[in-house]
Amino acid sequence: MFSLVFSGMRVLIVLAAAACAAGLPQQSAGQSNAQVTTSSQQQTGADISSLTDAELLAALTGGVDPGQQPAPIVDPVPPTPTPGLTAEELAAQSLGANQGETVRCSASQYFCVPYYLCHEDQIITDGASLIDIRFGSKANDSEPLSHSECPSFIDVCCRDPTAPPDPPTPPPYVPRCGRRNEFGVNARITGFQDGESQFGEFPWMAAVLRVENVGGETKNLFVCGGALIHPQVVMTAAHCVASLAQAPLKVRLGEWDTQHTTEFFAHEDVDVASVAVHEKFNGRNLHNDMALLFLERPVQLQEHIDTLCLPEPGVDYTGAECVATGWGKDRFDSGQYQTVLKQVELQRVGHEYCQQQLRTTRLGRRFLLDRSFTCAGAPPSSVDALPADAPVADTCTGDGGSPLACRDPAQPDRYVHGGVVAWGIGCGEKGIPGVYADPQYFLYWIDQRVTQYFQLATSYFGFPPQPAAAQL
Repeated sequence: MFSLVFSGMRVLIVLAAAACAAGLPQQSAGQSNAQVTTSSQQQTGADISSLTDAELLAALTGGVDPGQQPAPIVDPVPPTPTPGLTAEELAAQSLGANQGETVRCSASQYFCVPYYLCHEDQIITDGASLIDIRFGSKANDSEPLSHSECPSFIDVCCRDPTAPPDPPTPPPYVPRCGRRNEFGVNARITGFQDGESQFGEFPWMAAVLRVENVGGETKNLFVCGGALIHPQVVMTAAHCVASLAQAPLKVRLGEWDTQHTTEFFAHEDVDVASVAVHEKFNGRNLHNDMALLFLERPVQLQEHIDTLCLPEPGVDYTGAECVATGWGKDRFDSGQYQTVLKQVELQRVGHEYCQQQLRTTRLGRRFLLDRSFTCAGAPPSSVDALPADAPVADTCTGDGGSPLACRDPAQPDRYVHGGVVAWGIGCGEKGIPGVYADPQYFLYWIDQRVTQYFQLATSYFGFPPQPAAAQL
């Protein structure tokens, strides 16, 4: 049968049969067919050219001399599998992959085909060397890929020229603090009308959760927002966690839609190992409203999970373009918590201006705004265009602890932590800024706590030695 179907292989099969019958060592690839044929005939003394296909097959599989009764074909003992090998690697092992580098045949462009359909590692699609030419001879002089993963001994792994190319392997993600993905990660979602963010637009955004048993079932209850400032540290407001220092807490990163799990990339939950609340935090007036959450392990930084830069010491961020994010209520009184992460464009305002505006409220004309606070409100241009009774852009209840991210004046594509949502007079009151704990005021405290927690010899954030008058 072999000689009828694969006449081109008969010479090779005859030679192999002779070698098996005489117990000859296998010839190297460099020896010519003529040399092997002469040597085989001289040592065996047999005219193998007269063998029938059945006798030839018996000689190959049973290793008997021509003319003897062929032994029954016995399945070879499969190779002992090596732990951890895939099915493809095991197939390569059974084909003698130790004789050369295994050709992978699992890619989208490579397929197992008969050896005569493969030329120069490419599947023949135009009939070259396969069609019966009416004049002259044909030849397929290509060398088959002998160490493939194909199960049949006449098949080789060959590239399909019509297959689409494999997509390029994306480069590994390079973490960078303060990177905002304004067009989203993986796809841009359109049709939003109420300040929804894109998926992964603010990769530093964190949700602080309290783990509780409700009706015999473990629930993750939303507490506050936060911002990732280190792969293992989240900044949030002290008023969110001061009373929960001993409670089981966790942080969720990479979250966007709190009611669905069909997002492009999964979020990551990490338990909180330690809570550091500022020593001078005052729960009545929220002075020094700063806290750090140290996670049990560092998170894997990726496109939708990354850190927010800390502000630089001594830089004035007044007037900076900022954006606040959170899942808080849309109104103070009867508002609802949000499903999709919301964003609101704000502008940092000066300390004196903020204090002056707050004195026009029920706080009275003697109100003093503590230096641990900063303020942000809707840009004046957007406020002037609104009707008198229309609410203006602002953070609100439930946004506590969430970050106010501001463009770095020196690098506009880089965002720094410009404020931790703390308190306000109502939500969206025209002309009344929201009040935030100022990360810049706490820089040395933050750096000291992080450096001490991880037992570092020098400042983690690279700050210069702490001034004597710095806030602790």
